[in-house]
Amino acid sequence: MGIFTNFAPEPTSIMNRLNTIERTVILAAVMAFYACAGSPPTPPARLPDSEIPAYREAAHKLARYIVMEDSSFHLTITEDSAARLGIPGKYFKRAEQELEYTNYLIHEEYNKKGIPVEMPEYNTDSLPRP
Repeated sequence: MGIFTNFAPEPTSIMNRLNTIERTVILAAVMAFYACAGSPPTPPARLPDSEIPAYREAAHKLARYIVMEDSSFHLTITEDSAARLGIPGKYFKRAEQELEYTNYLIHEEYNKKGIPVEMPEYNTDSLPRP
């Protein structure tokens, strides 16, 4: 070895400089990130039978505000506007969850296979009243 290399610090990685607790925290954060990043949405839990008629009525009102863009369904109404129509927040959030899950299924079953998806034409006035 030369004169100048005897005093050079040994190369160390960042992980070697961290203590065990810091390493554990970083590892847990990385694992949590990967666990959340790739998980598919899940369908909402089944409603109690007593809530089904009220949710059906809310879904009927929201049907007017569903559009399809890029093979995905979206609501064109905000939660505040839906509340002014008499739709409880929990039913609005449930409708959003159902659309998210539906969009996931469309992507997995149709878009990946190259099958086009079209929104059917219907008139919400013709839908049966709950």
